[in-house]
Amino acid sequence: MLSFLISASYISFMKKMFLLLIAGLFIVSCKKESSEINLSGSLFDSYAGNYVAGATVSIQANGVVGGIYNAGYTTVASGVTDANGHFEFIIDESAYDSFRFTFIKDGYFVTQEIKTAGDIDPENPFNGSFNIYSKSTIKLHIQNINPYDNQDIISFYFVNPPSYCSDCCVTGPIQMEGTNIDTTIYCNSYGDYDLRLTYSYTKNSTNYIYNDTLHTIASDTTFHEILF
Repeated sequence: MLSFLISASYISFMKKMFLLLIAGLFIVSCKKESSEINLSGSLFDSYAGNYVAGATVSIQANGVVGGIYNAGYTTVASGVTDANGHFEFIIDESAYDSFRFTFIKDGYFVTQEIKTAGDIDPENPFNGSFNIYSKSTIKLHIQNINPYDNQDIISFYFVNPPSYCSDCCVTGPIQMEGTNIDTTIYCNSYGDYDLRLTYSYTKNSTNYIYNDTLHTIASDTTFHEILF
């Protein structure tokens, strides 16, 4: 009888230990999942009005990365946007300071945006919307086809080049004079963008002023000509 009671107690004890082990494994598993951060988003071309597929996405982080503090940025995830311009990554939780999102695609300007990491954690995943802009090369040909004399003058400038674009056409006026004006100027703009151009010229002491709008071609060259 005593042997039976001991056996029953032992079996009960082992059951409890087994249940505790299962519970412990479950807790450890939950903790492991909760130590991951979800970073997702979508990439959009606001001028074309569509999401951008096939763009390379790279996420860099600074702060504590891989257990080491680094003030510079270290890549923690990379991939490409899907057919709907969407991306999603899961990375290990750490004491990050900020994330830098970089988007690259042929025919587009490189886009970078920094997000602070203070409010991003396993319980607060990040889902952002980002803009990228296609590149259009402006090819502007200017020629004096009816010269009068060496006092012929033409000047032009772009009224509304895209803001915050260091590689785009500038607003400053350009002036040329003489009878042999025949030149081509190149600069960049966003694609699917209405770039306004103002130009004026003087011949035989008479002034003429014109305004043109160039609807730029995305990921290609937009040609415009001024013949005066």
